[in-house]
Amino acid sequence: RHCVMVCKNCGERIRTAPGRRSDNVVYDSSVKALVVYLSVVQFLPYGRIASLLREVFGLTPSEGSLVNWVNEARRNAQPVIDKIKEHIKSSAVVGFDESGLYCNKRPDWAWIAQTVYYTLLFHADGRGSKVLADKSGDSLERMTAVTDRHSAYFALRFLNHQVCLAHLLRELQYLSELDTGQEWSGKVTSLFREAIHERNANPNDVIDKVSWTWRLDNLLKQNIEGAW
Repeated sequence: RHCVMVCKNCGERIRTAPGRRSDNVVYDSSVKALVVYLSVVQFLPYGRIASLLREVFGLTPSEGSLVNWVNEARRNAQPVIDKIKEHIKSSAVVGFDESGLYCNKRPDWAWIAQTVYYTLLFHADGRGSKVLADKSGDSLERMTAVTDRHSAYFALRFLNHQVCLAHLLRELQYLSELDTGQEWSGKVTSLFREAIHERNANPNDVIDKVSWTWRLDNLLKQNIEGAW
């Protein structure tokens, strides 16, 4: 005996495979891929995904099935995930960040490690430096890290450390709004934006940094006491 269903999207008749539990409903790989996307990329809870499938597509898989499909995708993707990890650990420049999330009603952290071509997301129960040290080992000592000003990053031994320019520009904007009478933050902002434009306009060129660091050093040496 087999259970036969007709797909409401394409009209194809889908029949269960032979077996002891041959009355089980068989879902197409596209349905499973959609569930994985909604869970992993869009961060939708299983209950909401099940509701979407039911209300929009007329499909009624259990939440347990959704969990199984996501776990199956994770197992299938593990070889690729391992290759991404190795690529990031061997990269010269890596960007790091972390963001809070709730997992089983408990506040946890989602970490990100990113290069030009690869992005790795991983879950951890904290945002201290030990998380990244345990994950990356001594590879941190061979890379330039691009981060925000979270204290955990400054406790690690990177080869070089670049504070994210987007974060610095945001703080400079705050300083400009805090005191509209001073010009220092605006000058630093202009320098950073010029540097970003120069790199974007000449992505493959080796740019002499002497003039840029000279301008930055002069700004950093200015006495701004009393400016605020």
